[in-house]
Amino acid sequence: MATQGLTSEDAVVRYLQPKLRIIVETVLENILKENEEQINQIVYGAGTPEKYHRTGQFADLAWSKEIVKDTSYEIDGEFKYDPDKMGDTHPSVVDGEDTRSYLADIIYNGVAGHIFGTGFWTEKRDAWTALVKVVGSNKIRQWINEGAVKAGLKISWS
Repeated sequence: MATQGLTSEDAVVRYLQPKLRIIVETVLENILKENEEQINQIVYGAGTPEKYHRTGQFADLAWSKEIVKDTSYEIDGEFKYDPDKMGDTHPSVVDGEDTRSYLADIIYNGVAGHIFGTGFWTEKRDAWTALVKVVGSNKIRQWINEGAVKAGLKISWS
């Protein structure tokens, strides 16, 4: 049995810590994939632009996941908007300023303005709220369980 010899708190921590890291990494990977699906559906699915070529970088490059703290007693993961990962700049048609740092706000809050008229690009396309709703459902438990299986653990929810 793998748990034989776990006779101290330190031994239990050394046994569980790498397994918990696998669980956190699995959850983060699933959040990243679900985020891309929500963006593809809600943001890109709202319409196809006629005035510019869509690169897809907002869905597949503008987000990051990482373990930000990994100690014996704590593992923290972070999923965040990371606009610098997008290779191309997204210049404003008004002043040429790079909009990557607030592109998510523009898209999700529907504040693109009406310089090109009114259309899907001026409407709210809030994939973030949709992502939070999915993660807040039983998906998070499912993803924790997936990570536990990868790590060789069985979790029982009561």
